[in-house]
Amino acid sequence: MFDSSPLGIMMVDTQRRIVETNEGFTALFGYTPEDLHNRRDMAMFVPDHLIGEAETYLSAVLKGKTISRETVRRDKTGRLIDVSLFLYPIRVNDEIQGAYYIYNDITQRKEYETQLSHQAFHDALTGLPNRVLFFERLASAVRRKKRKKDFAYTAMMLDMDRFKSINDTLGHQVGDAFLVQVAERLKGCVRSTDTVARLGGDEFGIILEEFRHLREVVAVAKRIVKDLEKPVAIEANEIRSSASVGIVLKTLYYDDAESVMRDADIAMYRAKEIGKACFRVFNNKMHTKIVRQTELERELRSAISNRELAVYYQPIVTVQETRLAGFEALVRWNHPTKGLVSPAEFIPVAEETGLIIEIGEFVLRESCRQMAQWQTLSPANKQLTVSVNVSAKQFQSSKLTRLVESVLEETRLAPESLKLELTESTLMKDARSAIRTMEELKTMGIRIVVDDFGTGYSSLSYIQRFPIDGLKIDRSFISGGDETENIKIVRTVIALAKSIGVDVVAEGVEEQKQLEMLRDVECELAQGYIFSKPIDGQAATRRFIRQPDADGTAASPLEKQAISIRHRP
Repeated sequence: MFDSSPLGIMMVDTQRRIVETNEGFTALFGYTPEDLHNRRDMAMFVPDHLIGEAETYLSAVLKGKTISRETVRRDKTGRLIDVSLFLYPIRVNDEIQGAYYIYNDITQRKEYETQLSHQAFHDALTGLPNRVLFFERLASAVRRKKRKKDFAYTAMMLDMDRFKSINDTLGHQVGDAFLVQVAERLKGCVRSTDTVARLGGDEFGIILEEFRHLREVVAVAKRIVKDLEKPVAIEANEIRSSASVGIVLKTLYYDDAESVMRDADIAMYRAKEIGKACFRVFNNKMHTKIVRQTELERELRSAISNRELAVYYQPIVTVQETRLAGFEALVRWNHPTKGLVSPAEFIPVAEETGLIIEIGEFVLRESCRQMAQWQTLSPANKQLTVSVNVSAKQFQSSKLTRLVESVLEETRLAPESLKLELTESTLMKDARSAIRTMEELKTMGIRIVVDDFGTGYSSLSYIQRFPIDGLKIDRSFISGGDETENIKIVRTVIALAKSIGVDVVAEGVEEQKQLEMLRDVECELAQGYIFSKPIDGQAATRRFIRQPDADGTAASPLEKQAISIRHRP
């Protein structure tokens, strides 16, 4: 058995001299029996750092113990080999006369285990540590900070800006290659002792440790933002992107890694909000804001189910005669304890959470119902229209056309009485798809208006590609900025709009001189506080809607109001 065993076997006596080795030992380590006979020098095949351990094992076995371990040995060429070692005493007449060493080569298993371990803790695409390993290291840093107050660490959350468009336009293969280059650049921005990890998608985490000054962290963040703004060349494509980075600097009072990265994530989204391609350091104000937004989301979901939302109406009038042409429908939230909540506060939350789709459907249905009711009060109301804002998410939904068709059928409102308002940015996100949806809506008889015109691409030559019926000039050109410059801009927009056959609505008209300016430049329609602030349906009915009249000659409420506006000093 000794001679024929494929395992490497070595016999030593109590004097620690090598007595004999088998062919399996020679095959494993390259040493022949003659090379080792009577040698006491373990250093020939035991690495220097394991000599003490090997001596301890042998001493224990010569005292009657049995040892089973996994360790490392060195062959005749100097190559290190992972082995399992089984070491037990040789007994003759109940006396220990030496020891047997039995070695089994486990190199392949160790390599496989190392590979599995690497796969479990590293990202397959970039080779960076993955989320699991990142959070283990961050948790270790948190614990170390608790024990040692002067230990310095910081955490960063990084997200690539506009990465989805890279995937959508150039394909996932190019997107993957782009992420690999991003990973390499990030590694080049930090020290080898720091951690750069891919947390998922285009999100990366960074841990910096043992720095002396906070300015070192800021310098790293600046370097990252600068390096990731440089173009990346992949398959003849020059890709330009940037990164938004959130940083947690004050780490003393954190108890777990998840809380650290929660706040880094908040700071990162703050960086995106203010324009991307930058970094922001977390502070308590950000946390208070996100807590407020979370609470607002919960309350908003409740508001939808509890019917706390209402539609308010702001009149749109003809500029020359100041006669009622229609209304813009605007959503308002009647909070049970806080009163009216500003749309500026809850609409962004609705957009982010997707609740805007449900809110948009409510506004569409309610405003169409209200307009249909107004039109039944008098034949003169038949020419009135209602303008409803459509969010980007709602417009991109495949269900929009069917929803509009269903609402019109349900409320019995004529399609030509409905206008849908879309922002420039919504149209530009996917122009081809936008044109297709708009054509479907126009086939039904619905009119399309571009809202907040001038704040986005501001190009009529491009806008005219879309099947639109009107432009709404942003209020900043009516009631803000340089008055002389505003007049030039408004005059130009109106002239160009007329040349392509679309109407123009000016919003934000608050003063008589602004109304006179719009008359001078022959703007067709306007809305603003000079006519009325947004009001609920009942108030709008009382103030602006023609009521059934016995002789049909009485002036409508707006006609009386219009006269007073026209002659206001």
